[in-house]
Amino acid sequence: MPGMASTGVSFFETVKCDFYPVHFAEDIRSLAQLCDPEMLELSQWAKATLLHLEAVIFYMNQSKPVEAWSHLKQLEKFIVELETLRKNLKTKTTQTQLPQTELPQEELSLAESQELIPTDVAIEELLLGLERRVILWGMAVQAEITPSFPISQYFGKKSDDVLRLKERTLAVENYFLSKKSVGDNDEDIGLLWCDYLDTRSFLADLEACQKMFYQPNRRVSTLVSTIPVPMLISFCDRANVVLFRLSDPKLTENQRRYLHVPVIMAWREELANWSADTVMPMSLVRVMERFEETGGMSDMETLFRLATRLSFSRTPALRQLGVLTSELYGGPNVKVYISKVLINHLLPPSQPEVAIFRDVIQQQPVFGRRRTDTDIEMSFIPAEDRLLLSLDVSGTVKTTSRANAAITTLLTGGQAEYEAQKQIELTEEGFILAPCRVQVRKNRLELLNFQTDFDRIPLLSALVRNAVRNQYELRQTDAQSETQQKITRQVRERVNREADDRFQKFNEKYRDLVEELSQRFDLFLEKKDARTEKDWLLTSWAVRGQDFLSGNTPAPETPVGSFADLKVHESVINMLVGKLNFDGKAAAVGEIRREVAEKFNRPQFAESGEHDDVQIAFAKYNPIIVRFIDGRIEISITLDSLKIQRQTYRNFKVIVRYRPVVTSENELVLKRDSVINLINVSRGQLVLRTAFTTIFPPNRPFSLNPKFLKDDSRFSSLTTGHCRLEKGWFAVALIADENPAPSLPNNNPAFNNTKTSYSFTETTQR
Repeated sequence: MPGMASTGVSFFETVKCDFYPVHFAEDIRSLAQLCDPEMLELSQWAKATLLHLEAVIFYMNQSKPVEAWSHLKQLEKFIVELETLRKNLKTKTTQTQLPQTELPQEELSLAESQELIPTDVAIEELLLGLERRVILWGMAVQAEITPSFPISQYFGKKSDDVLRLKERTLAVENYFLSKKSVGDNDEDIGLLWCDYLDTRSFLADLEACQKMFYQPNRRVSTLVSTIPVPMLISFCDRANVVLFRLSDPKLTENQRRYLHVPVIMAWREELANWSADTVMPMSLVRVMERFEETGGMSDMETLFRLATRLSFSRTPALRQLGVLTSELYGGPNVKVYISKVLINHLLPPSQPEVAIFRDVIQQQPVFGRRRTDTDIEMSFIPAEDRLLLSLDVSGTVKTTSRANAAITTLLTGGQAEYEAQKQIELTEEGFILAPCRVQVRKNRLELLNFQTDFDRIPLLSALVRNAVRNQYELRQTDAQSETQQKITRQVRERVNREADDRFQKFNEKYRDLVEELSQRFDLFLEKKDARTEKDWLLTSWAVRGQDFLSGNTPAPETPVGSFADLKVHESVINMLVGKLNFDGKAAAVGEIRREVAEKFNRPQFAESGEHDDVQIAFAKYNPIIVRFIDGRIEISITLDSLKIQRQTYRNFKVIVRYRPVVTSENELVLKRDSVINLINVSRGQLVLRTAFTTIFPPNRPFSLNPKFLKDDSRFSSLTTGHCRLEKGWFAVALIADENPAPSLPNNNPAFNNTKTSYSFTETTQR
């Protein structure tokens, strides 16, 4: 398409396009305007990429998939080129800061945009965004070319069709319910199949549709003759899902035989008459770009539903598009990395244990004094896809004992060295502990002295003592073996007992967290990735709901010098906010404050405020969005109306930003950044700013130092730091405190060096 970029104006300013990657294209355009000589190759790459990107969008919008496909193939080559540029380009480590301004980003001058020097992180994000689009757009183009089964051919479905589908669905349900076979867990197999195929809900919808046919249409005074399109789409989607589950390749051979009966085969045949492709590929592409731009939960929910419906489509190309979309936008959104140094620092210190004991060795009562010295260390077992630890216990047992046997009193000394290992794995259910393995490496018994009743009788004394010594030597091997068995058993019991007690407490807290997520927010945890390295535990999770996706960008790298790193994607926060159900909600500020306090179990939020009587109505679509971008947290609140001081303000947006700051007390906090932005407000700026300044005061920062850092002496040498807000992620690391409180106990010198000698390289999943 010649001349597109020669005028310096995008042809999209004259050609209307119903979908466009706004921020993504702006990022590429900013690279094309770079003037730095070191960035010449990157600038040329951006100009060429922008031409093909806009050509792809133009042809896709004009329903010309063949032309779009040729330009997509060119973009695949540009991905490889950008990867090479990223590796070889010596980008500047710092980014020139723009002057503080109230203007929106699109109003920045060209001179200011030319001052921006992209960081390696920005180039990586651009690369991944291009990869994601080339993959999904390419599959959408392929799906457009592939013959599909449009729903329009079923617009003539009538009451007889609904009745026939209902009868066959009811026959299948009765067939399952008539089967009284019971599974391994005393569960009725028939009921499980009904739930798996969702027959009850299907029958309820068919019943409602059937009743509708007997209701007169008031406008034309005739009976309804065809199914409304929304209901028809719902039935077609259900048919797609059921047919997919009946043919799921994961079904076992026994399950396939169970389903291969006439009543189910007849149902399958009828469902095939309803199966259709109800979602067009371009619909998903449009929602995907809207979600990329806003990050709002309303868009995420729509994207999830479209991707889910596509993943059960009748056409394989559409089905693959839906599955891949769910994978690309269903990645981890919580990552926790913990170092071995930190784990071992948190282990309780070992103290020598001295005790008086009584026992029976070789059928002889023994009593004496025992001292046990123990060393405990946690080691990591390198493994892919698993979190494996080993609790390593080594110790020495020293004993001095006395045994009375007939006419003899024996004084003995013993020393044994042992090692114990207990493997521990962290799973979605919590910690799973394997039985303890114990090995006694050295076990030595020594006769220190002995006395007999004949010690003062000449001649007889020597004979008796020699006999006693010989007898002891004969029985020494058996005594050592019995002693070793007792030490092995005692160590195993002790390690198992103490480890089970400690990790059981963690499992209880973990289950409480999962239960609270489920009951309070209707969210669940899903483990996405796990890896154990020599010095690190790396685990990734997805916090998600039934109708939401999760992360879609790579997390920032963990910096050298960290002892732990927590990374949270903005989707987690937006899901929690979305569970407040503020979409279109109208209420007083005080009522909203109390709802938030109850939902998040924070009674302090319910305290009365100055503007509790202000009436507020949230927008119906994406009312609250939280973004982690440009080193700041951006909170966008869209309102339909706000009534304050007898004035009503309608259809405006409030944007509040926070940034991480280290205080003079070396504490990491979130502080409000700059002023509150009001969008689409033409009057009452002062009144609204005053009201929202009360809600988001600039002098009330939020501490990022968890309470346990102050309360637990084991963390006295640690603090939070290395805070990163990029690519939709908020990451904060646990680092050594450069100025730890000298009065606190247990200041570990190992944490005083912030530049630890080990690190790891995170594998980026794309």
